[in-house]
This record gives sequence, C-alpha cells and structure tokens, in this order.
Amino acid sequence: MAPEIKVWIQRIEEMRSSLSKRYGKHCDIPVDVFWEKTRRAFLLLDLVENSKTHKDLKLEARKNFIINCVTALEVFLKDMLVGLLENVDLPKLNELLNEKITLWEAYKLFYRNKVSAGELIAIKYSLQNLEQINLIFSKLIEKKFLTEIGSFDVKDERGRTKFVLDKKYPDWKERLAELFELRHRFVHQISFNDKLGLERLRKLWECLTHFVEATEQYLFEYIPIEENDEL
Repeated sequence: MAPEIKVWIQRIEEMRSSLSKRYGKHCDIPVDVFWEKTRRAFLLLDLVENSKTHKDLKLEARKNFIINCVTALEVFLKDMLVGLLENVDLPKLNELLNEKITLWEAYKLFYRNKVSAGELIAIKYSLQNLEQINLIFSKLIEKKFLTEIGSFDVKDERGRTKFVLDKKYPDWKERLAELFELRHRFVHQISFNDKLGLERLRKLWECLTHFVEATEQYLFEYIPIEENDEL
C-alpha cells in the first residue's frame, strides 16, 4: 500500500472508531456511509497506484477518486437533508417545495410510495456546488449554513475541541469549490492535460473530510439520534 494512502485510510479507521464510541458499535448513519464509500475509493486507488500500469492510467484513477469522493459527499448531504426534515418542523419548507404539478404527476409520484418532504427536496436539488448547498441548508436551519459550519467548534468523542474549519483551513470554501469543479470536468470532459498529484489530492481530501465532520456534528444538533451500545 502506498505510504500516503495508508495514512489516509488510517484516518478513516480512526474516524469510524470515534463514531462507534459516540453512537454505538454499528453506525447506520449518513457520515459512516460517507467514510465507507471513501475507504473503498482509497482501496481502489491504492490498487492502481501500486500496479505496474502506465502513468496515464494512474492519473485517471486519481480523477476517478475525486469523482467517487464528491459523489459520497452528495449522498451524505442528501441523507442528512432527509433526516433533518423528518425530525424538524421547518416553516421555510414551502419555499423549497413550491413547484406546481398536475394531478397526474402527483398520482405517479405518490401512488404506492411513501415520499417524505426530505426525499422530494433531495430529488429536486442536485447539491453539486457550494451555492446550492448553502441555499438549501440555510433555508432549513434559518441561518447562513456555510458561515455556521466554518465557525463551528468540532469536538472529539470526549467533548474536547478538535478544530474549527475557518481556522484549520482558511481556504476551505475554495478547495471544496475546486473539488466540485474537478468532478464536473472529469465527468463531462475528456482531458489528458490534468496533472493531479497525490499531494494535491491529499489537500483536497483533507478539506473535504473536515467539512463533512463539521457538517455532521453541526446538523445532528437539529437531528436527534438514539444511541445503542447493545448492538
């Protein structure tokens, strides 16, 4: 295993261990799904990095890693969105679900399906850029979401201060915007000029994971969760 990737996977294992202490041994929560998806993306990347394949294919594997990680972020945010709307009565909900549809469309959408407000919003909005993410979550929590996340005091499992995103990564918004832009380019364009080194990958991934950690802790102040240590 490449030394850099080994360190990153170790961080994932430490985060999942921390989650098990907080929520119980079996964590069936959005952030644990995020960590599992990124862990598998790392294992796949490591397999290619340690192979004798051509360098160009290794660069493509790194691009694929970016695509997988940003997709994991989008899934995480949509899962958090659904949980948020299932547990909180929010007066701003109407602003996000103001579409007019026909009776036939409503019939097809709801017939034999139990569709929640959170699922409808998760379908309607793509969550593929910071502006969209900020718009939706700001309406739901009735605060400026990205501002709140940036200044939030993230704690470890013992309740001690771990980091504040604005202080640890002052340029975190720019790095996340870069991740979204890279994912868009890698998915929709064919370019052989992108030189994505492991050091750049590390900086982008660390910023992403710290954003996810801050978001998870912040939003769970709105979403109650039952702890189960007996599972």
